[in-house]
Amino acid sequence: MAQQQAQQRQQQEQQKIQTRQSSAQAQQLRTRSQDQKAVSANPAMLKSVAATQQIQQFKQSKLTTMKQADKSKPAVPAYRPSTQTNFTQKPGHVAGIQPNHPVQRVNVAERPAVVVNGRTVPSYLGNADIVKGMGLAKKNAVAERAAHGTEYNGAIRTGRTYVANFGRGNQDVFNRWYHYRNDDDYYRFYYSAWFSLGFYGGYYYPVDLCDWTADNYFWYPSVYWFYSDDYNPDLYSAWYGDYYYLYPVTPFRFARVYYPSQAFIDMNVEVSSWQNYQQSNFRTEILNLTQDLAQQISDNLQESFVLSPNDIVVTNYNHYSDGQGNEALVFSGAVDRGNLHVGFEALLNPNDPTDYIVFVPVGQEPTDADQYNLNLINQRIQSLGGDPTVVYTEPEPQLN
Repeated sequence: MAQQQAQQRQQQEQQKIQTRQSSAQAQQLRTRSQDQKAVSANPAMLKSVAATQQIQQFKQSKLTTMKQADKSKPAVPAYRPSTQTNFTQKPGHVAGIQPNHPVQRVNVAERPAVVVNGRTVPSYLGNADIVKGMGLAKKNAVAERAAHGTEYNGAIRTGRTYVANFGRGNQDVFNRWYHYRNDDDYYRFYYSAWFSLGFYGGYYYPVDLCDWTADNYFWYPSVYWFYSDDYNPDLYSAWYGDYYYLYPVTPFRFARVYYPSQAFIDMNVEVSSWQNYQQSNFRTEILNLTQDLAQQISDNLQESFVLSPNDIVVTNYNHYSDGQGNEALVFSGAVDRGNLHVGFEALLNPNDPTDYIVFVPVGQEPTDADQYNLNLINQRIQSLGGDPTVVYTEPEPQLN
């Protein structure tokens, strides 16, 4: 008896499935018939329908091609990272901090710290545009996660693998920078002669390691791009939708060269909220200015300088805008490895992939020739309503 009832329920479920399938097929036929009637009544629609079909075929073909390329590409950066830690400078050149040079410790008139909900936060979080952008990115991340669970889970697995493989090394870098700041202020004030000129790159700002547990950061496409060297068209097409086919993403050839400071990760969360063409511009500019940064350092050394993981540490950033479509993203920090400690500042324009500037001070003391790129950056900041000489009290990270 029970077996008969089970068979009856199974037959009923099969009938329901067949009914749903028949209804769906009937609806498809009705829709197709309506489309054909509409096209017959309006021949101009024929081009639109054909164009839509061509676009769908193109997208599917391109995605298939990208997936095939993914399988054929090596999961390693195109460049060869260097393990060299000792560098020889050209005679007459000073490439970064020198341990025996005297340092002038000056009093910097810092503005009060930015406080949000009773907690001191990095000064860039006092910029309403940055906070708005980060909020929009997080809202988009939640929405895209709901729509693309498979791709989301894949990104999170990549993030966990990264933390497992590089977490210890990242912590070592944080410990080193913590001692730079707290054991001796030599590093912090090495570039003090530049402070009045608006340059606080190098080691003035504290550095905090990104708290990977605070958010699923690898789901943000810009973060993923910097720390994974694989081809992942599924993830990018999930986030960007059709725009991915207009602005395809190729892996960053300097993957993991940028240390995951909280400032740098927050910057890339914000970038993930930008317009799609702006994110494409950003990827182009950051690649070019990273190459230029390495080249400028090489110019002051007797041998070429090849970037390696965690070499570039971004300590602070800001996003300037005049509200009329003119913008600039400015970030600063240092290239730090072995006996090489070189400060830098960079500017890029989200609306123009060719508009970027990199400043690397050649020496401890400013010279007229040395100030050219810094003046260009300062002029842009001022034109957008900012003041490059202003600094704030920043939260001090804690040593774990």
